Amino acid sequence: MREHSIFVLSFQILQEEPYVMFKKSDKPLYGNDRFEGYCIDLLRELSTILGFSYEIRLVEDGKYGAQEDASGQWNGMVRELIDHVKIEKDSLLTLTL
Repeated sequence: MREHSIFVLSFQILQEEPYVMFKKSDKPLYGNDRFEGYCIDLLRELSTILGFSYEIRLVEDGKYGAQEDASGQWNGMVRELIDHVKIEKDSLLTLTL
């Protein structure tokens, strides 16, 4: 991430080839470097052009989100957005998309 950027966008993603995949590497990878794929390339290019920093996070349960019949609660990415669990606390301004 670029230190000079005011905006740090947090992107919640699901692994889905060829859009988002884990990079294969002999050494440990951390942060955004763990991922590759069409959406990752697009995000990296937009970040360079528009001058924002970003953090990629996997959705914990691996689901997009659906409302459960019995409880009415949401799961997946939708639940995480509702609960605000992906808000970065250390940045000046964070948007969760």
